[in-house]
Order: sequence, then C-alpha cells, then structure tokens
Amino acid sequence: MATHSHSNIHSAAVSSNSLKNFLLLSAALTTGALAGYVGMAYLRVSAWEALLKDTWIIQGVLVAAIVALIYKLQSDIAGLAGLTSLQRIQLDEMVTVKSRRLWALFFAVALSALLPRLASAIADQTSQSRLLFAATALQVTSALLCGRLPGMWQELRRFTTALIAEKERKARQQAELDRLAKAAQKG
Repeated sequence: MATHSHSNIHSAAVSSNSLKNFLLLSAALTTGALAGYVGMAYLRVSAWEALLKDTWIIQGVLVAAIVALIYKLQSDIAGLAGLTSLQRIQLDEMVTVKSRRLWALFFAVALSALLPRLASAIADQTSQSRLLFAATALQVTSALLCGRLPGMWQELRRFTTALIAEKERKARQQAELDRLAKAAQKG
C-alpha cells in the first residue's frame, strides 16, 4: 500500500514538473524569438553580428556551468551505495533525463556561438539576418534556461537525500527487528 501511494505521489510530481518545464521552455523560447525579432528589426547586421560575437565570455561561463553540473550529477550518484533496484532505476532515470537536457543546452550555447561566425562568411544579408536571428534566439533562450541549473541540482540533491534517509530508516528498522529477534530467542 505504501509503495502504491508513493508511486502515485511520484507520478503527480512528475506530471507537475513536466507542465512546469514545458511552460518554462515555452517562455524562454518565446523570449528568445522576441529578442531575435528585435535584433532583426532594429540593428544593422554588422552591429548585431559584433554584439553576438562579443558575448563569448557569457557563453563560456554558461558552458562551464553546464559541464560542471553534468559532472556533479554523475559524481553525486556514483557514491550512493545500498540502494534498492527500484531506487537505483528512479535515480538513473532522473539523472539520464537531466543529463540529456544539459547536453542539449550545451549544444544550444555552442551553436549560438557558432552561428554569428557563420553569418560573417555569408554575403547574402537576408541569410545573415536569419542566422543572427537564430543565434540571438538560442543565446537568450539558453541563458534563460541556464537560470534553472541550480534548481536542477537542488532537485536531484533532495531526491538523493530522501533515498539516503529511507535507506537509513530501513537499516534502523532492520537493526531493531534483529535486536527483538535476539531478545525473543533468549527469553
């Protein structure tokens, strides 16, 4: 019974997180597209391109944060021993999903850095504008999504802390049962 209710709670939390993630992604993409539109409508192509190229330091910081979090996720779960197979599966699923999202974010940041450089090699101003629009949209979207990185790490930490607490509680229960069994054998 407890496992069933835990499963329902887990399902409800996953559904709530999915909706929240969808809304956050939609808002970030919309903001990115709006920034791209503003750049296209109000900036000269050369100034826009220069502005995007000058954001390399921000992109470097974002990429470093993303890669650091990927390795932190992997190292945090590597040290967890004694989990049940169900707990290990849940943890592996969570880390796999988060790692995929982080790698997608990594590639979005990298692509947003590459697109302005590609645009400078193209003579057609319409094609340049389209590439710069895409670069701006990706930069703004990925920067906004990187604001979620600490929350992703905290979510995983809460989950692993709960798993560790559950493991310790079960160990205490087993120790108490063993103590009672020994007392019953003596008495």
